[in-house]
This record gives sequence, structure tokens and C-alpha cells, in this order.
Amino acid sequence: MSEDKTDTYLVCTRRKGQPKKHIDVCHKCRWRVSCKPFQEHCQPKLPLDYAPERAAEMPVVPEATPPKPPLAPAVPASSLSNDGIKTLLRDIRRELEAIRRLC
Repeated sequence: MSEDKTDTYLVCTRRKGQPKKHIDVCHKCRWRVSCKPFQEHCQPKLPLDYAPERAAEMPVVPEATPPKPPLAPAVPASSLSNDGIKTLLRDIRRELEAIRRLC
């Protein structure tokens, strides 16, 4: 063995008697993708202090919601002039374009 290699041994759960295998053997194994000890060695779990019984005590952070744009006042069409209807339609088109950009 060369000096660069680490002396890490993992328990092989695929073999009879669960022998310890060197990490280089695990790198060449065909079951390395589904091997729990190998995956835990490659990606160790984070040290989290989570207890399910304390979950109710943890603060809930509300999701950020974008501010709602002000609604246009509801005006009956009979009381508007032609210019008023055109401006109302223009405002509606702008609002619809803003909604389309969000989607």
C-alpha cells in the first residue's frame, strides 16, 4: 500500500460474516451506489439537534409573500366616458401583463 491512502475500513453488509473492507475495495465494488456504509462514508450526515418532541416549540417562519397591488376601483361602465373606458382598459391590460410576467 502507498502512504497516500487512508486506513479507512468499512463493514461490508453484502458479504457473509460482514467483514471489514478497505475503502479502496469499496470504491471498486459494484454495489457502492446502494451500499449504506459506503454512502454514509462519502456523505456523512449533518449533526442536527432535532428532537420530534421539541418540534412544537420551534418557531415557524412565515413564507415571504409579495405585496399585493392595489385593486382598481369598481366603477360602472355606464358612468364612464369614452376616455374613461379607454384608460380603464389600458389599466386592465397593464395589470394583466404584470400577472403574465409573474407566471
